[in-house]
Amino acid sequence: MQQGFELFLIAAEELNFSKAAQRAYVTQQCLSDHIKRLEQQYGVPLFYRKPRLSLTEYGAVLLAAVQNMKLIETNLENDFCELSGEERGVFTFGINATRARILLPEIYPDFHRRFPHVELNIRLNETRSMQSLLLNGRLDMFLGVDTIVQPLLASHFICENPLFCVFSADTFRLLFSELSEEALSGCKDGVDLASFQDVPFLLCLPESTTRQMIVNALSRQNIYLKNSISISDYETHFALCAKNTMVTVCPAIAVSQVKSMNMTLPWEKRLLVFPIQNFKSSLSVQLVYHRDLHLTGYMKYFIRLLEREMGRQNEEAERYMDEVVLGG
Repeated sequence: MQQGFELFLIAAEELNFSKAAQRAYVTQQCLSDHIKRLEQQYGVPLFYRKPRLSLTEYGAVLLAAVQNMKLIETNLENDFCELSGEERGVFTFGINATRARILLPEIYPDFHRRFPHVELNIRLNETRSMQSLLLNGRLDMFLGVDTIVQPLLASHFICENPLFCVFSADTFRLLFSELSEEALSGCKDGVDLASFQDVPFLLCLPESTTRQMIVNALSRQNIYLKNSISISDYETHFALCAKNTMVTVCPAIAVSQVKSMNMTLPWEKRLLVFPIQNFKSSLSVQLVYHRDLHLTGYMKYFIRLLEREMGRQNEEAERYMDEVVLGG
C-alpha cells in the first residue's frame, strides 16, 4: 500500500497529526503534505482541522476503502505463500496481558515447532480497544470476551470461561467466623457477592470487559461493591488478597496463578476459590477477525491450540477449587 494511504490510516486512528507523525517516524510536515496530496488527488477534504481534527464524510469513506486495501494485501500475501508451499508469514495477534501470560507459554512451543518460519507479533490490550485495531489492519485476530461483533467482523467461539471469587483464609474467618470444614462446605456451591459489600474489593480498570460485566450485573440487583483498588493484573489482585482483607473476582484462566501463589503460602493462610451465585458467572471467549480475512493454515492451527488450552485451564480451575477449599 502506498505511503500516502499508510499515513492517512495512522492519522485517522490518532486524529492528531503530531502523534501520527511520531508513530510513523516522519516529520509532521511530511505527513501533512501526504494528506494534502490525497485531498488534491480526490478533490475533497478528508479532515476537519477545527475545532479539533476529525474525519469528514469523504475521509470516512476513504478510511473504509484503505482498510479494505490493507486486508486485500494481507490476503494476497497469505495466498502467495500457500500457493508456493511456504509456511511462513507474520501473524499479529491481540490479547490482554493476563491471558497472554498464561496461554502463550503453553501453546507457543507447539505452534513454533509446527510453523518455525511464522513470526508471531503480540499486541496487549483490552477487548474494546482491539476491535478498532483490527479494523485498521493493526491486528489479524484477537482473543476477546463478551465481544459485540461489528458487521465487518466475524467471531469464532472458543469457550465459556467461568468466574470465581477469590479471597484469603483469614478473610473467610472474618466473614464466616471460622474456617471449619462445615463452613467451607457451605460455600462450595458458591458465595453471594452481596455478602462482601463492606469488604474492600479489587476490580480491573474501567475499560476491562470483566469489570463491566460484574458491575452491571450487580447494579441490577442494587449491589454496589466497595472498590478500593483498580488494576488490570490478577497476579497483583491475588498478592493483595493474600496480605489484606480484600476480595476479587477472576476468570478461570487466572486460577493457575492462585495455585502458584498458594505454593508459597502456609495452608492456613491460603487463597480460597469459590463459584459465584446470583448472576451470570462466566465470560464468552471468542476469537475475532475480519469477516473477509483468509484464515491461513497457521492461523487455524493457532485457533485449535487456543481451544485446547482454554478447555484445559477451565478443567484445572474446577479441580483446584475443590482442592484448595476442601483439601480434596
